[in-house]
Amino acid sequence: MNYRHGGLDISGRVTGKTVTDKTDFANVIDTYLANHWHQEAQSKVNDNVKNLQTMVQANYIVNDSNSLGARYGFTRTPHHERYGIFSSVLSQDGEDIERNESEIVYGEQRGNHSLNVYYNGKVGKWELDFNADGLWNKTTGHTVSDENTWSGVENDIRDVRTENINRNTLLATKLVAGHPFAGGMMYIGGEASVNTSNDVHTDESGFTKTD
Repeated sequence: MNYRHGGLDISGRVTGKTVTDKTDFANVIDTYLANHWHQEAQSKVNDNVKNLQTMVQANYIVNDSNSLGARYGFTRTPHHERYGIFSSVLSQDGEDIERNESEIVYGEQRGNHSLNVYYNGKVGKWELDFNADGLWNKTTGHTVSDENTWSGVENDIRDVRTENINRNTLLATKLVAGHPFAGGMMYIGGEASVNTSNDVHTDESGFTKTD
C-alpha cells in the first residue's frame, strides 16, 4: 500500500507465512577394540511456524528545509511448535548396555514492536538532525519433555516442564544541531540509549524410578 499527496508519503505492508519442516536423522557407529561397541542414534523433528509482519511509515516534506517522519513495525509469531523423538542404543558384543528414548514438545510465541521517528530541518539559523528509535519484544517458550533411560538394571524416567518469558526494551535517541559561527558552521550534539531486559525461567520437574 502506498499513498502520496503533496509532500506526504504514506506506505505500509502486511505479510504472513506458514513454514513446515521435517528432519530425520540416523547414525550408526561400530568400534572394534578389545570388544565390539555398537552405537545407534535416531531422531525425527517436526517444525511448524506461523508468522505475521506489519509495517507502516509516513514521511512529510514540509518544505525545502524541513522534513519529518515515522516508521512503526510489528512482528508476531503466534505459533511455533517443535515436536521431536530421539532414541539411542549402546551395546557391547551384541548385548545392550544402555537405551535412551525421549519425546520433546516445544512451543513458542514472539512479539516485536519497533518505532523510528526523525526530523531534519532548520529552525531559525539552527540546523537540526533528530532521530529516535524504540524496540520492544517479548518471547514466551514452553518445553515438555519425557525421557526414559535404561541402563541394564532399571529405568530412569524424567518428566520436565519448563517455561521461559523474556522481555527486552531498547530506547535510543540522537540530536545534532548546527549554527553559523565565525564564517563557518559549529555543530554540537549527543546521543543516549537505555536497554532493559527481564528473563523469568520456571522449571517444574519430576523424577521417578521404576524397576
